[in-house]
Amino acid sequence: MGNEVYAHTIGSDPSGAVDVLDANTGAHAFGIGQSDACFIDSPHLFGNVGYIGCSRLVDGKSSVVAFQTQTGTTVWERQVGGAYVNVVAQGGSTMYVGGSSTSGGNSPTALNMVTDALLWQHSGTCVVATAGIAYITTTSGQLLADNATTGAMLWQSGPVGNDPPVFAA
Repeated sequence: MGNEVYAHTIGSDPSGAVDVLDANTGAHAFGIGQSDACFIDSPHLFGNVGYIGCSRLVDGKSSVVAFQTQTGTTVWERQVGGAYVNVVAQGGSTMYVGGSSTSGGNSPTALNMVTDALLWQHSGTCVVATAGIAYITTTSGQLLADNATTGAMLWQSGPVGNDPPVFAA
């Protein structure tokens, strides 16, 4: 297609958690994701594959779903932990996933975008990656800097606040 609008489905629409509409006509093309009380973040589109974070309200489980942008067909789905998840960054063939949990933490995660292989996972809430470094905040207010490829800790500071947001320029 190439000219779509992605709209989050709220309510009992059975087509999926995201409806994809033709931007010129408004015609429904297909649905993506889960329709089982799933809250998702905005789709991240990279070539012919899109990625969404899906947080199920029913059981508190979260996952990342990779889908074909032409058809909405699921390529893979990977459960990642925490009550809320979002795809927050992408670098090369790696995606970084963060979120939060009512139990006091989540697991910032690095996944291979093609295979969904787990590259690394840490305790924390937010993750941002830039210039080969992943910056992770923790619920205790520390800021961690990790090698974005391996997850090896480079340094930590803190406390810098209670679960602060992190941005990198």
